[in-house]
Amino acid sequence: MRVAIIGAGIVGTSIARELSHYSVEIHVFEKNEDVGMGTSKANTGIIHAGFDDPPGTLRAKYCARGNALWHQWVKELNIPAAWRGEIVVALSDNDLKTLEDLRRRGIENGVDVEIWDAEKVKKEEPNLTKSAKGALYAPTGGVIESFMASIAVMENAVANGAHFHFNEPVIHLEEFSEGIKIKTPREDYIFDLVINAAGLYADSIAKKMGFDFKITPRKGEYLLFKKNTINLNYIIFPAPTKISKGVVVENTPAGNLMIGPNAQNISSKEDLSTTQDGLEYVYSFAKKIVPGIPPRRDSIKQFAGLRAEPEGGDFIITTDGEFWNVAGIRSPGLTAAPAIAEDIVNKIANELDLKPKERFINYRKPYPVGGKIICECEAVSEMEIREAVRRGAATVEAVQRRTRAGMGTCQATFCLARVMKIISEERNIPFEKVEFKKGAPVVIEKLR
Repeated sequence: MRVAIIGAGIVGTSIARELSHYSVEIHVFEKNEDVGMGTSKANTGIIHAGFDDPPGTLRAKYCARGNALWHQWVKELNIPAAWRGEIVVALSDNDLKTLEDLRRRGIENGVDVEIWDAEKVKKEEPNLTKSAKGALYAPTGGVIESFMASIAVMENAVANGAHFHFNEPVIHLEEFSEGIKIKTPREDYIFDLVINAAGLYADSIAKKMGFDFKITPRKGEYLLFKKNTINLNYIIFPAPTKISKGVVVENTPAGNLMIGPNAQNISSKEDLSTTQDGLEYVYSFAKKIVPGIPPRRDSIKQFAGLRAEPEGGDFIITTDGEFWNVAGIRSPGLTAAPAIAEDIVNKIANELDLKPKERFINYRKPYPVGGKIICECEAVSEMEIREAVRRGAATVEAVQRRTRAGMGTCQATFCLARVMKIISEERNIPFEKVEFKKGAPVVIEKLR
């Protein structure tokens, strides 16, 4: 039994991990040089409790279950996480009505939620604006390092026998009597089952097999501040709108203050630029909720991410025949990913009578720590960076996403050359050939 998964974001890697419980040949095709380079790379990292999604939708079905699985997965896979709980803050009387609607949704979705009055919410979260009229509280919500999640899931899937094909886009699909042929620039392959988890490009992949749906890129912009800028007790949301959960104010698991995103439908699926207007909107909105946010100029990084917005707003999951779609996995896609994978793989196992492996490795070894400190901002050691490269990190950015080296206050000003030297040594390539990301060598003149 040979299964292909197209796309190595958090959904594709999660399916690969779940499927690697069985004696199946698994191949994951990714057009980029690493896992999680699309939607999975830049988002809030929030593991939602599950109160926001309309009951009866696939989003609601998978969110609460995904939340429970993530509580387990972060322990098994050594993914940094912080289970602070979520609060949705009401700033108006209309917002209070929204909170009641969310509470009813949460109860129907089987999520633990409660309403706090103005006095309680201000006591529980002193950083909130004094004009807060109340909040919805969900204790199971948390935040993980989302860029590390796909990496951790992938490494565990590989340990259990899955094969990943990087820099290998799928350029053609064709159904034959013996299965589905996948054509890439490198080779032609035949598979018994193909799962389309191609994120923003899932509509293009599906079209090759006769499916017709549209994925619209929705851009969100973010501001990141240094650690301990503000220490929040909870993940803080405003009352949601029809198109967005709103600008979130949160501490990452590492302790940075992060605010964002806004929401703007765009045409390009590659546009990760930030805008003056977008960042100003994010900052102004967040400051209404948490007035103590420092000046915008104090942010250490600004970035944008794209979400895959499906027609109709719900996940698109089709499981008939030899080609399955797992598409339009918009928010709460990160939260839902393990539950989607669990359900998809259960269906495969039942339909094909797959037998579980006698031994499944459910634990991912953490990177060893030792040697001199290379990144002082994040206290990342030489041994951690060398291990990251040995496990597949081929660029400076890939090392960053595995170890946080260069993600601190100085944003790699002091450690970049040291990281490059280690990559050069481990990969046996000239120092000047080390790339920041695929196809983008680091400009040596800037280091002098």
